[in-house]
Amino acid sequence: MIDIASDEKIILKARRHWFTLLSQLISMAIMAILPFLFYYIVSGFDFDGRVKSLDKLNLLCLSLACNTAHVLLDKLRDNSKVPFASMIDEVVKNVRKTCKTVGLLGTPSTIKYKFYQDALRKVKISTIIPNAQQIKTLEQVIRNVLAGKVVKQDAQKLIEIADSLKKRGARGIILGCTEL
Repeated sequence: MIDIASDEKIILKARRHWFTLLSQLISMAIMAILPFLFYYIVSGFDFDGRVKSLDKLNLLCLSLACNTAHVLLDKLRDNSKVPFASMIDEVVKNVRKTCKTVGLLGTPSTIKYKFYQDALRKVKISTIIPNAQQIKTLEQVIRNVLAGKVVKQDAQKLIEIADSLKKRGARGIILGCTEL
């Protein structure tokens, strides 16, 4: 006699395995194409026309769900009648209520382009950023999340980096990446 519950468990386990494998492959493909996509967006196709087409949707507001993509925010705002909300501006509004020195965890690009640092400086909040090795570690943790990899040590690495920023004076930590 066949144990249906046991067979169902095997099927579920196989589905989870294939779903995990597929999500990793898709994530790797997306990560591989992102730099080219950004280049294509800012230099190649009718970016202005695509953004203006959003006006036809009668939307109240738009937002970017990626901190690093805020590199395009000014261009988006310049080309659309629909207002674009900035995650960074919203975080700054809330941070200014609670502390004057924060640590920032994010992608190398978010840190390099100083999205948060510049916005926080305008409201007299200091930003403490990770050192070069910690930034590399953050990038790897983010890549793991994008690839669907669950690495137990990643959470501990994030805690260690955040703790090092606190030791340097941070009174709060901004998770400046959607994957964090």
